[in-house]
Amino acid sequence: MAFENHFEADRRGKRDWLEGRFRSSKIYGWVARAGDYTSAGPAGDHLRKNGDLKSVGDLAAEESGRADRLVANLASQIEVKSKHLRELECKYNETSLSLDTMMEQRDLLLQSYNEGSHLTLPFADLAQLLLSRQYISSSYLVLSSMLFFCNAKQEWQSCACIYSLTCLHRHSDLSVIASDVICVTFFDASEIQRMQQLARHNSRRVLAENESLRSELDSKRRELEARGKQLEKLVAQNEIDTRKLAEEKRKVAIFFMRAMFCLFHVWCCQIDKSLRTLFDLHLKNSVGFAC
Repeated sequence: MAFENHFEADRRGKRDWLEGRFRSSKIYGWVARAGDYTSAGPAGDHLRKNGDLKSVGDLAAEESGRADRLVANLASQIEVKSKHLRELECKYNETSLSLDTMMEQRDLLLQSYNEGSHLTLPFADLAQLLLSRQYISSSYLVLSSMLFFCNAKQEWQSCACIYSLTCLHRHSDLSVIASDVICVTFFDASEIQRMQQLARHNSRRVLAENESLRSELDSKRRELEARGKQLEKLVAQNEIDTRKLAEEKRKVAIFFMRAMFCLFHVWCCQIDKSLRTLFDLHLKNSVGFAC
């Protein structure tokens, strides 16, 4: 409205252009309406070619539909992101459970290793133990498997093998040969070290995946929060635009009423002027006839 009032105040509005009063080389301007859109001439042709005739209600409905589509699109994106976030949470929980299971297995492996290490006896101590219990004598000791002495302490070592010690026992009074088999299981240090390295590698890998999932989860959560704030801003902006459109409709209605009142006033003035002209003409004719 300020645009149109500016030109009307400077006598360069639509009425001045149509009536041809005070026409100059300056620019004339006004807000195009339905009459201008359907009128003949360059202005009407330009409007029909480059514009669409819309009412304030049509503009309000179009703006409201655009805002609704934008809100629906954002809501759909938030739903997709939420679904992806739930999937990431499930994957994170599965990875955490797998990590806990692996840590429990690692603890059990270490416990088994610690318990097995106490069963390892030096060869000299084991031989002395057997002789003290009179299972065998030094002349009747037979080893049925290969023995490995790994260091100066002469500890037995085997790769998950079972050592069999066959013992012959001869009593001084009885000519009886008895056999006894003692089985001792030893853990290989290199095998345990390899298993520990594998467990550490798997633990580091699971921890790295867990950290990556946590980072991605935090990123998606921040993105969802940002989308939610943007949606709230759009809803608030939609309410503001709705109020602005309602105010604009009210102003247009007031302007239309004022324009109609002005047209009615001009029409009344023209009628009054015509009546006065007819009355003066009637008086002149009456005076001429009397003379």
